[in-house]
Amino acid sequence: MRCNFYQLTSLQETLGLLAEYGSRAKLIAGGTDILVGIKEETTEVPECLISIGHISDLDGLKYQEGTGLTIGALTKVGELETSAQVREVYPALACAAKTIGSRQVRNLATAVGNVCNASPAADLVPVLLVLEASVKAVGQQGERTIKLEEFFLGPSQTALSPEELVTEISVPPPPNGARTAYMKHSVRRAMDIALVGVAVLARLDSKKQAVEDYRLALGAVAPTPIRARAVEEIILGKPPEENTILKVAQAASELAQPISDIRSSAEYRKEIVKVLVKRASKQALEEV
Repeated sequence: MRCNFYQLTSLQETLGLLAEYGSRAKLIAGGTDILVGIKEETTEVPECLISIGHISDLDGLKYQEGTGLTIGALTKVGELETSAQVREVYPALACAAKTIGSRQVRNLATAVGNVCNASPAADLVPVLLVLEASVKAVGQQGERTIKLEEFFLGPSQTALSPEELVTEISVPPPPNGARTAYMKHSVRRAMDIALVGVAVLARLDSKKQAVEDYRLALGAVAPTPIRARAVEEIILGKPPEENTILKVAQAASELAQPISDIRSSAEYRKEIVKVLVKRASKQALEEV
């Protein structure tokens, strides 16, 4: 199939092409997912390929105290890894960014691309879920905000219409006194897709005796990354004791619905969920 390629510098031009081609068009910024997929013949060649890498309005990583972090559509994963403000205020996000591919990939791939690819194993997503991030979707009919928890519909499927694109991710400031942790298990220690990814946000009460806020998200264990709200209830209002954390880890393992594939069995992934939830919870709670 012939593929029409456009390299645009205007958001309005891009929206016009998306309106014209709809689902027959694909967007690229870094191109580290779709171009590799086309080369390896795991992704269908689109009728229209639109590069948005030169639209300056979509660039930028901005943090404002009280408002939070804005991640523009062209912000590279490597910027999240190295940003002093991200490392200070959102350390788990910087940690997750560091686990993605090689340094060369991180300097080319975009954070929004990692999210919009809608892979169940996307490393940034569990952290963004516990931070209760949202995305701004823009189309010719206007713009709307979509909570990240409602954004994923299935593998490679999102709540975006074919005429929309994500211009930015908004990340609220973490609650005062909260700490976050991200842990990933993969076959190789570097440059590999997660078999399991776990993100935790935790905060104790003013007396440091009970868990006042606890958020848990899992990656690579269901058709989409998931916020494990039912599991969170187990520890809220309770002292951060070993037995309670073990109950949380066991419940998370039971909630997970992984598949067996060439990289791992479903049973193994469930055991890894249990281990990582325990470790990430302890890390977040010990730091608060």
